[in-house]
Amino acid sequence: MKKGLVLLLLVALLLNSVFAGGSSESQVAASGKAEPISYITPGTVAESVPANAKTSKDTLVLRLAADPGSLSPIGTNSYTLETLSLISMPLLWPVDKIGNGGSLSWEITDKALLESATWSDDNLTLHLAIKKGVKFSDGSEVKAEDVKFSFEVIYAKYTDAPFIKDIVVTGDYTLDINLKSINLSFLTGLGLHYTFSKKAYEACKDPEAEFLTSNKLVSCGPYRLVDWVSGDHINLSANPYYVNGEPRIKNIVIRFISEKSVATMELETGGVDVVEEPLWDDFKNTMNGGYGKDILGWQCGGLYLTTVGFNATSMFKDYNVRKAFCLALDKKVIFDGAWDGYGLNAYTILATSYDGIKSYEDNWPLKRDVEQAKKLLAEAGYPNGFTCRVIYNGDSNQGLALQIMKNQLAEAGINLVINAFDAATYKSMMENETDTWELWVRKWGQTGNPGVLVSGTYSKIMHFKDAKGGQEVIDFFSKLAASTSTESYNKDFGDFQDRFWSDYLFWYPLQMQSYTTLYNGHLHGASRIYVFFDFDNAYFD
Repeated sequence: MKKGLVLLLLVALLLNSVFAGGSSESQVAASGKAEPISYITPGTVAESVPANAKTSKDTLVLRLAADPGSLSPIGTNSYTLETLSLISMPLLWPVDKIGNGGSLSWEITDKALLESATWSDDNLTLHLAIKKGVKFSDGSEVKAEDVKFSFEVIYAKYTDAPFIKDIVVTGDYTLDINLKSINLSFLTGLGLHYTFSKKAYEACKDPEAEFLTSNKLVSCGPYRLVDWVSGDHINLSANPYYVNGEPRIKNIVIRFISEKSVATMELETGGVDVVEEPLWDDFKNTMNGGYGKDILGWQCGGLYLTTVGFNATSMFKDYNVRKAFCLALDKKVIFDGAWDGYGLNAYTILATSYDGIKSYEDNWPLKRDVEQAKKLLAEAGYPNGFTCRVIYNGDSNQGLALQIMKNQLAEAGINLVINAFDAATYKSMMENETDTWELWVRKWGQTGNPGVLVSGTYSKIMHFKDAKGGQEVIDFFSKLAASTSTESYNKDFGDFQDRFWSDYLFWYPLQMQSYTTLYNGHLHGASRIYVFFDFDNAYFD
């Protein structure tokens, strides 16, 4: 039978995983049965806007921390994706399912280009239909050929799209994506897949150099790119051909302000209207009423889970040693001391952006018990404890967390040696130099089905294949990656999560990231979800 695209996915996506990671309609319903994750603040859903609302200002100023450099949608940064959310229409749009910045789903809405998507009976072909009447900012109509072009030219330049066999246009508004093998996770990538004008691209003298870095870019979102002054600002103007109607606010100026304190000062004095990722202290002050109604804030679910990974070729090959390490830790003290309330204290085995993730906050199985930790170490042959080395990339919050962990672990006889390395060295060490470290700390995130991440990446950088239970974990997630049944996905993954703490414990969660924004309190009808800004119906009172 054919499967309609429900796509109840949790928010987030690794920026280079458009073709390789994610979820499917089949697995999505599992997320609805997982324990809900409650985020801290409301405000990620745009308030309703009166039909006759008029704006007192026709220009909105948005602060980004840096120049995107390029609007290439793959292998890039959040600044690119935040800008693209204003000038293009993704195939799917993120929707807040809880209403307070918690779990999200990617869906077909009025802000998404897709009209429908279904799988073939053999799950090897994805049938896509785009909305009719959608126009690019130059007035030309968006056709299926433009979608195919965007897959094959814009996206393929930055990924080898390993799962795609070919793409066949079957009509002006329909196309089939044929896959090499069953991979329902492919659907997740559609959430960050944007469509660009094939005609405009081909009209460029040097399209690879010009199209994604200038106003020659033509897409179909609520705004169009007018000019781009490198290192300073980008000017956008309302797209008169936007399918949902021309926005009330006619202009957006994107200013690049690297210093967070300066960005907040600009917001206070009226130089900017929206600030993404402000200083955490400024955000807390705002949410505690420090600015009254003049400055307000949003916080919504993020992507990255900061995780401790054990090197299973070391003493951590033994489950009891891993458990002893975890029992020596006090999660609340670590979270409060290192992140000071930013994001969430993590009680899940993977990022909350995955389908079917369960929270164990109410029945945390690894509550601090130093005496039990010492007992387990003695039974494992370490009556006097041991020294272990942890590597990380220098992240300041992670550094604080590790210092707190070092002090806690010392009480159980574990001496933690902390080493920071640049990203390239750190990555190489994780994969190839297993004799130089026993633990690592880093952020991981993706959406949908976690099968590929755990069976592939996790097993390679924690090296648990030969550890007791390691091959079971790899086999389970390999099977999960190919799941085509919502019911079996939900049951199997839920059961595995329950067993993870008592049977495997190859990694330990620390903190779940979130996205924060401050904005002018006179701005209404706007929202931010993940890296998507929505100013379509926004106005200033």
